[in-house]
Amino acid sequence: MAGDSIYQLTYVILGLLFVLGPVIAGIVLLTKAGARRRQAQLDYLAWLVHNGYQAPEHPGGMPLSMYPPQVAAAGGALRVWGGILLGLGGLFFLVRIASLSSGM
Repeated sequence: MAGDSIYQLTYVILGLLFVLGPVIAGIVLLTKAGARRRQAQLDYLAWLVHNGYQAPEHPGGMPLSMYPPQVAAAGGALRVWGGILLGLGGLFFLVRIASLSSGM
């Protein structure tokens, strides 16, 4: 019965990879999207100072609506794909739970 336990272990590992892979990739993409937006905000504030404008004292508290549209859109595609991958990971998790509860 040693082959049977290896089969079960392989099934468990592949099941975890199937669920955790999209979730981890989604989290990574969302993190990169946030970093791109923060970098775009810093670049815009540096541009303001470089061109003689006064930058706000607390840029972290500045609402995103006060930035140009390019800053608000920075990392948008990464946020979309990150959300899609997180949704797929959640869907795979639900499918896995349903298959386990039905005895498959």
